[in-house]
Order: sequence, then C-alpha cells, then structure tokens
Amino acid sequence: MHDFCLTLPYALLVAVRELIRWLASPSTAHIGQGLGSAAALGFLGYTSLKAYKQGRRAHVTAVLSLVLAAALLSRTLTASGLGSLAGALSILSDGGMAAFYVWNLTLFHPKLPLPKE
Repeated sequence: MHDFCLTLPYALLVAVRELIRWLASPSTAHIGQGLGSAAALGFLGYTSLKAYKQGRRAHVTAVLSLVLAAALLSRTLTASGLGSLAGALSILSDGGMAAFYVWNLTLFHPKLPLPKE
C-alpha cells in the first residue's frame, strides 16, 4: 500500500481530532499547531500521489510524514499521559501511522506505473 493511501485520510483525522480538542479547551496555539500538522500531512500525501502518477516514489514525503506522526504522538503522550483515553487513541492513530511509514520505507517495494510522457 502506498503512503498516500493512508496519509490523506490520516490528515483529515488529525484535523478533526484537533478541532474536537479545541472545542474542549480553546487555545489558538494548539489549534494552529494541530491544523498546521494536518495541512502539512495533506500536502505530503498529495505530493506523494503526484509522484506516484509520474511513476516514481517519494521517499522524502514518507520520511517527513513519519516525523510528523512521531511528533504528534509525542505531543499527545506528554500532554495527556499514557493511561488516558487521548493517549490510547494517539497510540492507535499516530503510533499506527508511524509504524506504517516505517514499513513503507523499509519493506514495501511497489510496482510503479510507467511515467506518462
């Protein structure tokens, strides 16, 4: 599975999660950071999709997506702790995506389409 297949829905999930978190406790810094991360993930997913359509892989976008997922996981776990519901959901979503990106970078060898001329 290519990284953009999960990155684009993950970006939407991050945006929705951050909006819900903002409704619970309004903070412009947190909403800016969360929606900025979601926008960056969306951009990285779109860039990876464009590279796929051109017949190449975009390793840099997968690495940057991995860094963002790890940063989101770290931020949530330090803010809420491992035993909370937010921590558990963050491990499932952010940790799962980080594991997916590691798998995608190390073990996934796709058959790419021929580049269109």
